[in-house]
Parts: sequence; structure tokens; C-alpha cells
Amino acid sequence: MAVLVLNAGSSNLKASIFEAENGCLKDTEPIWHDKISWQKSNLDSCKHQISELLKSLNYKIDVVGHRIVHGGDKYFEPVLVDQNVIDDLNQLKELAPLHEPVSIIAIECVTEIFEDVKQIAVFDTAFHATMPEASKIYPLPYEWYQKFKIHRFGFHGISHQYGAKQAALLLEKPLDELNLVICHLGNGASLCAISGGKSVFTTMGYTPMDGVAMGTRSGSIDPGILTYLLKNKKLTIDQMETALNEDSGLKGICNISDMHEVERLAFAGDERAKLAIDVYTQKLAGSIAYVYSFLDQVDAVVFTGGVGENSVTIRDMVCKRLAFTGLRLDSKLNQEAKADCSISSKQSSANVLVIQSKEDSSIAEECLANLSAST
Repeated sequence: MAVLVLNAGSSNLKASIFEAENGCLKDTEPIWHDKISWQKSNLDSCKHQISELLKSLNYKIDVVGHRIVHGGDKYFEPVLVDQNVIDDLNQLKELAPLHEPVSIIAIECVTEIFEDVKQIAVFDTAFHATMPEASKIYPLPYEWYQKFKIHRFGFHGISHQYGAKQAALLLEKPLDELNLVICHLGNGASLCAISGGKSVFTTMGYTPMDGVAMGTRSGSIDPGILTYLLKNKKLTIDQMETALNEDSGLKGICNISDMHEVERLAFAGDERAKLAIDVYTQKLAGSIAYVYSFLDQVDAVVFTGGVGENSVTIRDMVCKRLAFTGLRLDSKLNQEAKADCSISSKQSSANVLVIQSKEDSSIAEECLANLSAST
């Protein structure tokens, strides 16, 4: 049985095929994978590239799993995709404009090319449904929460949940006995406080724009900036949305969103690149310190995602900023870090782990579980 996973990120789509037997994955590593990137504003190009990718597959696909970033107040479990689900996702496009439109296109392409193959939607927001109300609600007029459903949803849930499970395995302790801070750092980035295997707080909010600084997204900023620009500089809503989603974060400061390239320029002496890294690590460390406050104690801080797994510099700078918590890295272990390892020193107040994000295998497993439950 072949499970195709389509994972739409903010700048690319990753496609993987997993082999399953008797309702279980044979391996958490895919038997095939590929990645395509595009200009975010060109959805026609996205559709063409996804269609061509699907047509090129030399596998008989039995089920397709989609990472869907926003499930709103309706979807807290993986669901079989039908027209009602597609209609609901279309209603949520404005809340996740870098992801949801491409996910809908991917669903449509699969329907056109594979026709009756079952498709399962797996939601990034679902893991955070366990957050207490005090973590969800914003200090805004309460009627906005009641009437408009304005509250913190949280994202990257698939990655946070996987990171927590792997941390428990590395630490050789039951997940329900651990308090963890998971740092998913990719082009998008978010932190999550996990207690007993459940999300109790996360930095992304009503949309994926909230929280720490990211590759192209601003993260949390003073809302007064927005009202000032609207009233006094006559920026349009569309201009502001594009700026905050696509032209802020690392890109806003130094015109480059890829952390590897930003680091290269910073090491070569580029002052704007240095500034971008300083802002990024300052915001990240400050947010980790804040997330600490949602836990009685912290057993481990986990770095995952493309930046979290691969940037020795970011891990080092962030942990140095958090020295007041007692967090300490082993420099040699940090330099040599590979997937799923500890990089903390023996004197550290909490473990520091590097864990390879495997969202795609998690999505494939959710697909198999959904199929088993429906038969």
C-alpha cells in the first residue's frame, strides 16, 4: 500500500511516498520524496507544478494525506476530504494565506489526476485544541471571542507532537511525565509548551503570523503600527498583509529569508545580516523564556525544523541568551549534532535536544489510522 503525503509549507511543497503493510508504515523514511518551490503570488504556476509532479509518479497511490495548516473551530481530527471539507477550507484561506490556497490546489490536482483515491486532511491546529482557555483568549473585547471566534489556534501541531514523542524516546521517560519546550524553526517558526504530552501554550495565534520573527513573517508586533500606517500613511489592507506575511522577518531586515544565506553573509561581515540574526535570536530567546512560564519545570528544550536542526549558530546564540535559566550547551556536541541527539552540557538545568522533524511520516500514520477507524 502506498501513501502519498503532500505537505504545503509557506515557500514550497514537499511530496513523499510511504509504504505501508497491515495498517502500519514499514519505515518512517519515505521510499520516494521530492520538493517543489514557487512564487507565492502565482497560484497558476503552483497548480501546474503540482499537476506535473503527480503525473510523473510511477507508483500506484492508495491514499493521499495533506497537511492542512488551519482547521478553524471545526476540525480537530484528521478527516476524509469531500466537497464540504473543501468549502470549509476555502472559508479559512484568509487566515493562512501562505498555506491554505496551495493545499486546496493540491487536493484539486489529486482529484483530477487520481480521481477516486481517498484523501485525508490532517490539521496543524488540532494538537493545540488542548490549550486551556487562558492560553487561547486574547485581551480583547470578550464579544470578539464569542461572536467572531477570535482566539489563539496555534500551528505546527504535527511537528510539535512528533518532537515531543521523540524527546520522550531520547530521554527514556514516559511522555506524560515530561514538560517540554519545542522550538519548530523553519521558514515559519513557533514554540510550544507541552505538559504530559499536551499543548498548553504556543506562540502562533489566530493566524501563523503571530509569535517569533520568521523567514518572511513579522511575528508579534505593536498593533499600533498597523493602525498608524492605515490612518496616516494610507497603506491598503492588501499592502499590509503582503508586507507582514511575505516581506518581513529576516527578509524585511536584510532582504534574504533563507537562514543559511543570512548566516553566510553575517560571517562575511554584512551588517544587515548580523542585525537580522540578532533580532531573530533575541525574539526567539525572549519567547522561550516566556513559554517557560507555562510549565512548572522544563525537562528539555527541543530544536526542530530546518533552522532548528541545522543551525549551530542559532542554537548557540539562543541558549547563551537563556543562560539565566541555567541552560547550557556542550559546544562540541552542538557542532557535531545530527538528527535526534542531545547537545546539552552536564551542568545544564534542562536537556537540549536536536530532533529531525518528520511531519510527513506523522501525516502518513494519521492517514492509516483514519482508514482503519472508518472500516
